[in-house]
Amino acid sequence: MSGAGNGSSGVPFTVLVPQSVAEPITIYEPHAALIFAIVERDHALTLGPEWEGPGAYILLDPPATDGSYGCYVGKATTGVRVRLSEHLRSKPYWRRALAIRRDTTHGFNSAQVAWLEGRLHDLLAEATKARLHNGNRPSDETLPAYERAMLEGAVLPIERALRVMGCDTTSGRRPLRAQAEKPQQAVVPHSIPVPPPAPQRPIQRGRSDRYNGITLRTLADAGLLHQGWRIRSKVQKWPAEGVVGENGVLQVNGQSWANPSPLANTITGSSTNGWIFWIVETPGGDVTLSDLRDRFLESKP
Repeated sequence: MSGAGNGSSGVPFTVLVPQSVAEPITIYEPHAALIFAIVERDHALTLGPEWEGPGAYILLDPPATDGSYGCYVGKATTGVRVRLSEHLRSKPYWRRALAIRRDTTHGFNSAQVAWLEGRLHDLLAEATKARLHNGNRPSDETLPAYERAMLEGAVLPIERALRVMGCDTTSGRRPLRAQAEKPQQAVVPHSIPVPPPAPQRPIQRGRSDRYNGITLRTLADAGLLHQGWRIRSKVQKWPAEGVVGENGVLQVNGQSWANPSPLANTITGSSTNGWIFWIVETPGGDVTLSDLRDRFLESKP
């Protein structure tokens, strides 16, 4: 079944409604070249292989009697279907999900979905009826301005898709970005102007600080890295493969390594970031060690 909705201030959609509730409802938005899938938790694994690429998603709790709803915003750099399958275990509260991807040849890239994740967090943080489960605002401000403008055009269709699902996104709160702005200094007449205080520089946490203390054993203890899983090089120029051993150590060519970077160095002959060099073949799909490390951070309250 298909249909389209349009109006003077609306967003035109084409909606494909399957006969079975076990199949996702698919929504096409042609202007921003987006595809949405509305999927029930019990049938999240029915998403097709087209959802194995990068995208974003919003997990939704059952709505309360006053119309409020809990939600969680996430990004999927290695595949939306994989992330939803992981959230079946890690997040028991959600009942429906809105999956989002681009309807283009190349789709989103990982940096784009990371920025979009933060933008959707802002949208729902400002919505009166929404209760965000995200502990902190995700952020990736590395995109150039023209890409941000392109992604900003996707926000309104996503907001309308949420309304199709019965989720009110009307803003009744002061926007997060506005909260961070300091009020302007009042001008006192007939007095000597007082210069404003020097702005305090926010503490910047680098990626190294963010990942401090996270080791392969950390991932193994958290259930994200399992003994027996296969690993392989991500770079075809330096082929290598091995297996995950006890406590998350990597076993390659008969040797065991507790740190992925020195192991990668022996393969490439130069300084190499092993967290992005090694791919882990998990039951849910292939991911880098860096992806698993990010998932560990996302799971922390």
